Amino acid sequence: MVPDVVSFIEGELRKRGVEPSVCRAVSAAARAEFGGSSNYIRALDREARDAKAAELTRLGASAKLVARETGLHPATVRRKRSAWL
Repeated sequence: MVPDVVSFIEGELRKRGVEPSVCRAVSAAARAEFGGSSNYIRALDREARDAKAAELTRLGASAKLVARETGLHPATVRRKRSAWL
């Protein structure tokens, strides 16, 4: 059986040395906020991806290289370039 998302996250926190009391508090807050509903979890962290793209852009990487390194389309990199500089 696949564990629920909250239990999985609690287990991952514990593996990384987070205090059990903190893990329980986070789990309780997540269950209170999201319990009983179906929630979408993005497969990727857009903020981290965009931060990497912005950093590569500031370092002078081409749109093609930034796209290849981040999974973005080159046109997206060119469109967002001015905001990242």
